[in-house]
Amino acid sequence: RKHRIAVICLNSSWDAQLVADLRQMGVEVRIIGRWRLITGYGLLRLWYWLRQQHYDVAITLLINSDELGRIIARFAGVPRIISSIRARNTHYAHWQRVLIRATMPLADAVVVNSQTTLPWAIEAEGAQPERTTVIPNGVEVTTYCQPYSATELRAMFGIAADQHVIGCVGRLTPQKGQDVLLEALAQLETRHVH
Repeated sequence: RKHRIAVICLNSSWDAQLVADLRQMGVEVRIIGRWRLITGYGLLRLWYWLRQQHYDVAITLLINSDELGRIIARFAGVPRIISSIRARNTHYAHWQRVLIRATMPLADAVVVNSQTTLPWAIEAEGAQPERTTVIPNGVEVTTYCQPYSATELRAMFGIAADQHVIGCVGRLTPQKGQDVLLEALAQLETRHVH
């Protein structure tokens, strides 16, 4: 649609291939980095750059962007700020929640990716209900997986027809609760549930 897009990474970790792909598509990618962020130098440069660029919208994702991005974008004169809450962030420390709630009024709109995240965004992070919208993640699953029947999958992995199968996909972070799944599975084993 011929929008001018920039992606700003506040952290010191990024996916090099993704950055290359974005740049190939004509997206400007600016990496601030943790040390520049901590010293304040990166924040001042970002503020100055945003003031020069005259963007219509800033979209914040994840905690650093929500806490700092909302403030910098507002002071830089970006007219609209949209924050996106992707999960129930139960792992945030108390001080992080305080900062999230304190900067939430700077967001003109909040997007959450599920109905279960909506109450969390309102109650725990201070999103205004009238400014919060649910937009589910837009992933076309058929692009990433082949449709196999249960029989075909069992044969591929050598699983007998009478065995139970539990699948789980998620990164290994406390937020995803993989430890909770393992504890639950251990309880199943001790109770001799097969």
